[in-house]
Amino acid sequence: DKPRAQAINWRQVIARLGELDEATARELLELYIDDTRPKLKQLARAIDSRDSGQLRLVGHELKGASDHVVSNEQARVAGKPEEQGQAGITNDAYQYMMGLEQEFDRVLEMERMDLSAFIFWSKAQEV
Repeated sequence: DKPRAQAINWRQVIARLGELDEATARELLELYIDDTRPKLKQLARAIDSRDSGQLRLVGHELKGASDHVVSNEQARVAGKPEEQGQAGITNDAYQYMMGLEQEFDRVLEMERMDLSAFIFWSKAQEV
């Protein structure tokens, strides 16, 4: 059976790296978490201060990081603050911040999991 919807797109990661073991997967996960946590705080500050330029910049950074590692849903949601910042709109950004936090919580859950099952399932889907 397919494991619960993955917060990390392991198939995409495997396609980019060519091979993936649990130690490398855990390192990628930790790097993503360490990079994303402060960016979410920056995004919240940009929203609070109605700084559309910062909203665009941090949204772009989150989208880029998310596109390389996490699920397509996270990358899609991460792109919304960038779009809002480009348009100079800051009042709707809170809804996207909540979505990003929910998706990030799913990534944090994976920190406590045995990643080998996810990796095995992802590799099996390539066959």
